[in-house]
Amino acid sequence: MRRGTEMKRVIGPGATRERGTEGGAGREQGTERGTGSPQPLYMGRIFVETYPVRIWWNKYYVPYSLYLGPYPPYAGGGGYLLSRDALSLLLHASTRVPLFPIDDAYVGMVAQAANLSARNHPGFMPVEYSPSRHPCHYLNSVMVLHKLLPTDLLHLWSFLQTQVHSCRDSAQDGLTLARANSPG
Repeated sequence: MRRGTEMKRVIGPGATRERGTEGGAGREQGTERGTGSPQPLYMGRIFVETYPVRIWWNKYYVPYSLYLGPYPPYAGGGGYLLSRDALSLLLHASTRVPLFPIDDAYVGMVAQAANLSARNHPGFMPVEYSPSRHPCHYLNSVMVLHKLLPTDLLHLWSFLQTQVHSCRDSAQDGLTLARANSPG
């Protein structure tokens, strides 16, 4: 492991594993139990006990003079879901929280000030797009995709508009099927 690299503990449904991070450490929060009353929705891949990156050349670098201690729980910036009520709470609380250069951690800071709990959902695990996987694989279980080229995005959109019914009508698992329906 390189100097300045710490371990990030990721806790998911039924398993715990560790992986390296670039200077920050933390763990993914498990799904919270219901409270009986509807709460504003702030949902995504939630990280807790995550520390700022202290490696000066890293794009996520935060000096000690700007922030001390771990970040409050926050949803990773790949994508998260907010209800209208949550957005309103965040907007009002944002006037009490100084701006911060790491956007997803900042939303977590504002959520903490608004007393808004972040909830984990496994569908927000970032997945890298692969053209060798059938589009049904992504449409049935994934909410956040990374590394899509514009042509890949157009392909998935076209599939969604014209052939999404084949995902419901077949027993395909989508993990190893080729892009048979790919245009061109």
